[in-house]
Amino acid sequence: MTFGNAFKSTDFSTRASDIRLLRGDNVAQGRLRWDGAKRFPATRLAEVVRYELRAGDVVIAMDRPWIAAGLKYAVVRESDLPCLLVQRVARLRAKGALDQGYLVALIGSRAFTDYVVGVQTGSAVPHISGGQIADFTLPSLPTLKEQRAIAATLGALDDKVESNRRAIDLLRRLAVASLRGAAREQRRVSDVAEVRKGLSYKGAGLTDSVSGLPMVNMGSAANFGWLKRTGFKYYKGEYKPRHIAPAGSLVVTGVEQTWRHEIIGWPLLVPSDVGDVLFTHHMLLVTFAPEHDWMRLPLWAHLYSPAARAKLESTIHGTTVATLPAGALSDLSFTVPSRESSAIAAADAMVRRAWALETESEHLSALRDTLLPELLSGRIRVPETVDVVQDVLNESESA
Repeated sequence: MTFGNAFKSTDFSTRASDIRLLRGDNVAQGRLRWDGAKRFPATRLAEVVRYELRAGDVVIAMDRPWIAAGLKYAVVRESDLPCLLVQRVARLRAKGALDQGYLVALIGSRAFTDYVVGVQTGSAVPHISGGQIADFTLPSLPTLKEQRAIAATLGALDDKVESNRRAIDLLRRLAVASLRGAAREQRRVSDVAEVRKGLSYKGAGLTDSVSGLPMVNMGSAANFGWLKRTGFKYYKGEYKPRHIAPAGSLVVTGVEQTWRHEIIGWPLLVPSDVGDVLFTHHMLLVTFAPEHDWMRLPLWAHLYSPAARAKLESTIHGTTVATLPAGALSDLSFTVPSRESSAIAAADAMVRRAWALETESEHLSALRDTLLPELLSGRIRVPETVDVVQDVLNESESA
């Protein structure tokens, strides 16, 4: 196990060609995300070469190691390189009788997550130590051949989920580009839509996904725009019809607990397969007049533009948290294509395809999570799962 370096602010570089620094904030559930990553001069790599990561490394965030979406660990991929390990992130590499792919499966298991939840300390900033990670008791290891077979089976599902993630990101960017490229006429949000805040909910009304309605909240906002399905809360308390966002609605994050502007003012679209949802007072719903509803996607695309970002960010205020006034969104001007433009239908198709890939990934992840403890415990063997996994992957490829 290796721990990262305490890089200083004077070490940071602004050149995109320099080496990314992997901090705890960059560690998501199962993968790395590089939003707002700091960089280190490539010309000084020799000074810190011991902290250089390689493909296949497992990294674990040691501060806030577990969130609602799951354990904050990731596998370093070729596309992540080059990158350097920063303090408060642990790097794990298998040795001896343990295969690296099998180690990845162990770290992603429910047993390891439960262990971390049980040993983490600290109330304001929960954390774990290197010693606590090292104290995790490994189950009885099968042979290296069996470990590699298990890793390959689970890895095939993980690879498809990762492929879907890249496709979803590409589809989103293509939909935005097509709409912005076709935009011709300028409109004002307040002339075509109403903007309103959502439900100021009570903690006592929060419940599970079985008995409650899904509720869009700050945790539902992916960094820099898009709805994060793992961030839903579920609610069974009182609410009014105005607190409902219909499927397909455009929601904008109105509050952020940092001043990095990673979620505030960025747009979310409620997936059609999720159906109607509640939305909290931290979110802003844009409800179009029926005759102007076709402008929903053009406004969504415009909210990614530098012009929209500059306008909205100039209105953000607050002392302890950043807040976007509803009026700032109402006052925003945006450009739209003609109503008959093929770009609208094309963008809609791309967004719906992205949603379909998300639901597919949810099913693949659920299958992986079902198989994982069974394979690790030896209750089922790889040969029993190969055909099932292959059939699922073939079905997804043909969809």
